[in-house]
Amino acid sequence: MKLPNANDMELRYQVIDLEASLAEEWLSPELMSALRSENMRGDLTEQRSEIVRQVKAQVVGYLRSRSFNSRRLADIVNYIRLNPESFEEWHKSDTAKLFAPPVFRNEKKASGYFF
Repeated sequence: MKLPNANDMELRYQVIDLEASLAEEWLSPELMSALRSENMRGDLTEQRSEIVRQVKAQVVGYLRSRSFNSRRLADIVNYIRLNPESFEEWHKSDTAKLFAPPVFRNEKKASGYFF
């Protein structure tokens, strides 16, 4: 069995940190944890497997260019939003609330009313 060298460990820590950032800002820690567990067990559904593939692409892209592709991340979130039955963890998370801002209601009584 080969022991990991310092470069392998540094890369591993970078990936863990990148995944945590993606979880906090886009995917939710709850969903990321579930996807990680299912991926390790090998029992991802087709839809969840697609998200894992795209998250891996984001991590690799970041390691190459030092930035995430926010357009692709928005696409991932939209896919998750449109498939609530497959991503219940996300829909119940605080992260999901970041993508559902409060609805502004224009009332005639309010000052600054717009037509």
